[in-house]
Amino acid sequence: MIQRSDARHRKEWRELYKLIKAALQSFGKDEEAGAGDYFIIDDIVDPHTHLVEIHKLHMLRPEVMEPLQHVLIGFPDWQIQIFVVTPDGKTIISPENGLTLRSDGIIDTLDRTLLPPAYRGLRYLGGRRPSKSTKH
Repeated sequence: MIQRSDARHRKEWRELYKLIKAALQSFGKDEEAGAGDYFIIDDIVDPHTHLVEIHKLHMLRPEVMEPLQHVLIGFPDWQIQIFVVTPDGKTIISPENGLTLRSDGIIDTLDRTLLPPAYRGLRYLGGRRPSKSTKH
C-alpha cells in the first residue's frame, strides 16, 4: 500500500512539475542560481508542495501568478509556494512570507515591504490572507 501511494505521489509530482513549467515558460526563463527569471525547484522538499524561486520581480505579476494557480485545479492536495531571491540580493522573501497557491485560491502572505515600490501594490484575484488555522 505504501509503495502504491509513493508511486502515485511521484507521478502527481512529475505531472504537476510539467504543468508548472508549461504555465511559466511564456513569461520567462527557468534557470537556477539567478540566471533566469525563476527556478522551479526540481526536488521534493515538502510533500504535496512545489517551490518556485522568483529571480525577476516581473514574475510576481497577477497575470503570471493567476494562471499558475489554475494548474492546481484537479490537484486539491497540492500547493505551490512562491518565494523571491533576486540575483543582486536586494530582495529576499522566504516561502513563509511569499505566496502559497492552492486549487481554491492564493494565500497571500507576500511581505510587500521587502519589494521595491513599483511592486508593493500587487493584488491577486482569489488572493486572501491566511486564517489563523491555515498552515501556509
